[in-house]
Amino acid sequence: MTPNVTTLYYRTINTVARTRLGARHSAPLYIFSAEFESMVQHVTRGDWTSFAQARGANEAKVDGVVVCAILAHKVAKQLKEALKPTGVQFLHVADFLARHVETELPEVKTLSLIGLKSPDNGLTILVPTSGASFNEVNRGMLEVAKGAANVTPTTKVMFVEAARALVERGARAIILGSTDPGFVTSQEDIRGNVPLLNAATIHVEGVANRACVEAAPSLRKPPSIVNTAAHTRAATGFEIDRSELPVDRYRIDLIVDATCIEGVSGR
Repeated sequence: MTPNVTTLYYRTINTVARTRLGARHSAPLYIFSAEFESMVQHVTRGDWTSFAQARGANEAKVDGVVVCAILAHKVAKQLKEALKPTGVQFLHVADFLARHVETELPEVKTLSLIGLKSPDNGLTILVPTSGASFNEVNRGMLEVAKGAANVTPTTKVMFVEAARALVERGARAIILGSTDPGFVTSQEDIRGNVPLLNAATIHVEGVANRACVEAAPSLRKPPSIVNTAAHTRAATGFEIDRSELPVDRYRIDLIVDATCIEGVSGR
């Protein structure tokens, strides 16, 4: 559960909070950062019980739990069950990703996935077809998990070629189904104007926007999606009465990122 991904989620949530609520605002949240190597060993052994028990949720203090890892959604069912008596929401990455595709890319019905296979929500999902391709992607993800500086040019080329091969098979959008490859793969690497969807970025921006709105009961207009890369160039589109935003009312618990292992279902 890499420090790079922890930083991505923490920075993005606070960027959205500042953009939506004002420059002095920040997000009240709790972060539990699991020891990455231990989590990889749980996955390698198929010990999902230990994996799920590693969470550090503060159910009594939070309104929502966000797992900042694609693979970790393998234990989403267990986490939801554990949270049910508390009434705390589990904010699943697949729900935010599906909503993003439906609203921002309604014409896209065929997507490709670089990472683990996940439910399709009515969409056609293309994945690498050979065991060798899966093994290469998984090897690359474990390499990226050591930090972007440790990624070899060969691994970066492998991710790009895997994406382009899926486009040739008919994918109209590409999902980065694990967080870390987003640090070494960009939209400029993909040919044919096919959008590259970083599931982690969509997830964290959606969670942060939702938290900002739920913190203000009087705010009824649906939130605009805040593009954190361009937040200094565009306004959110509507005025917010900051006097009515008790931002400490909505607290988020973060359980941070793991990597992708071959053959694991994402939900």
